[in-house]
Amino acid sequence: MCRHQIDPALLVVRYEREIKELKQELSMLNTLANRGAVSYEDYTPEESFEIQQTVQRYVHGDIDLNDLQVSINSCTSDTY
Repeated sequence: MCRHQIDPALLVVRYEREIKELKQELSMLNTLANRGAVSYEDYTPEESFEIQQTVQRYVHGDIDLNDLQVSINSCTSDTY
């Protein structure tokens, strides 16, 4: 059995390129499906904080499931 050593830095570059290509493919598929703008990037710290606060309100019973969905969707759609 032959094992090849691959430079970890090269793997990172390869994976970053693959991720970029996959995001582009998703974007094209979303356009073809008339989904509008969808972001596949990480949440900003502000978005993460808002989502965390919304989930905490739900867990404590301050909002119901329908409000939770609307609140999270409004948080994520503000970035487009």
